[in-house]
Amino acid sequence: MPQLNGIPVDTLAKTTTHARADIPALKRRGGWPLVVLSPGMSLPRATMTSLAEEFASRGYLVAGIEHTYESMAITFPGGRTVTFEAGKAGQTPETGAKVARVRAADTEFVLDQLDKSKHWNRLIDEKTIAMVGHSVGGQSAAHLLPASKRIKAAVNLDGTYNPKTPAQPLDKPFMMVGNPRHQPRSGGADASWDMFWPHVTGDWKRWLTVTGAEHMSFIDYAVLQPQLGLPSAALDGERAITIIRTYVTAFLDLHLKGKHQPLLDKPSRDFSEVKVW
Repeated sequence: MPQLNGIPVDTLAKTTTHARADIPALKRRGGWPLVVLSPGMSLPRATMTSLAEEFASRGYLVAGIEHTYESMAITFPGGRTVTFEAGKAGQTPETGAKVARVRAADTEFVLDQLDKSKHWNRLIDEKTIAMVGHSVGGQSAAHLLPASKRIKAAVNLDGTYNPKTPAQPLDKPFMMVGNPRHQPRSGGADASWDMFWPHVTGDWKRWLTVTGAEHMSFIDYAVLQPQLGLPSAALDGERAITIIRTYVTAFLDLHLKGKHQPLLDKPSRDFSEVKVW
C-alpha cells in the first residue's frame, strides 16, 4: 500500500462513522428542518461528518456541499474527477470576494435542486433552514445569510472574513465561534471579526471563542490529526468536538425549533473553555 509520510494513503477512507447509506428518511408532517454544511477551502465535506451525524440524530436533515474546484478532489457519479483550482495564485481580497459569491451560488443551487426533487421536497420544512460553515465556509455562510430568502440562521466556525464587511447588514440570527485569535481586539491576530461584527445587526447574535482551540478543532480533524501523528491543539480533540456539537445544536434548536437554550445566554461552568463576548 502506498504511503505518505509513513501513513497508508487510504487511512482516512477507513474512518468508521455512525452513518449508513440508503436509509430512508422518516416522513414528518410539515417536513424536517434542514442544515446546510459548507467545509473549508480544499477540505471535503466529509470533514464535517461529526457535526452532520449529530444534527441528523437530533431531528435535522443535513445537506453537505462539496464545492467544485475548491475541494482537493471531487469525483462525480459519472467518474469524472476535478481537482483544486481556487486560490492557487494566493489569497487576495478579490479571491475572497469571488469565493463568497461562488459559494453563495453553490448553496442556492443545492437548495433549488432539493426544492425540485419530489422526494426531498416533501421531507424539508422550507421555513426552517440554517447554514453552518467552517473556515471559508463559515464566512460564506455569513455573507449569504442576509442575501438569501431561504437561509434563516447561520453559524461561522472559525472563518476569517474576506471581504471583511458584508454587502448588507446581517439582521437574522447569527453566531460565530472561533479560536482565541478571533477574540475581540486580539492584537492583530485577526482583525476581520472586529470589522465584521458591527454589521451584525439582528436581535440575536453571539460571538464565542474556545480556549485551546486551533483552526481544525472545529471539524473531524480535531480527533483525526493526533491519530495520524500530526500536530494537535492544546484542547483535546474529543472535547473540542463535544463543545462544537453542543453549542451549534443549541443554536439550531433555538432558531429552527423554537426551544429555549439557556446555554447560549451566558458563560457555562460545564464548558469553561468557551468565552462569551
